[in-house]
Amino acid sequence: MNKYFTEETHRLASTVNKICMVDMFKNSRQKKYIQARMIFSYLLREKGYGSSEIGRLLDRTHASIINYFNSIWWFIKTDVTFKEKLELVKSEFDRGQKIKTPKTKSDLKELVKYLEGENVFLSLANSTLKDTNKKLMKKLKLHGEVN
Repeated sequence: MNKYFTEETHRLASTVNKICMVDMFKNSRQKKYIQARMIFSYLLREKGYGSSEIGRLLDRTHASIINYFNSIWWFIKTDVTFKEKLELVKSEFDRGQKIKTPKTKSDLKELVKYLEGENVFLSLANSTLKDTNKKLMKKLKLHGEVN
């Protein structure tokens, strides 16, 4: 990471790396690294960051970041795993807020909305873990390590 990082961008980068199980700062053109950088870029763009700012954070040109923005919709539409990772990162990143005890009806509504988001996050995490488990079990069966 570099000197341009704030607490917010550092937290997002850590979340992306954890969920995508990569170091998105590695200088690689493999799909898993590019997709992690896409997710990072997309979520920062939603927060109002420009392509040049995001490029500085990732040590990429603004043209690469614009390419990520143009490509991400295709991945969202065609790659279920990518879409799930994006939703997981977004949900976990948004969870950074503290839960406060509701004192008013408005506070209670806000808490319910937050908990609904938590539910989505946990459902997606569960789904991802089930898919990963199925893939690992198939590999083990192929190698004759499971009956």
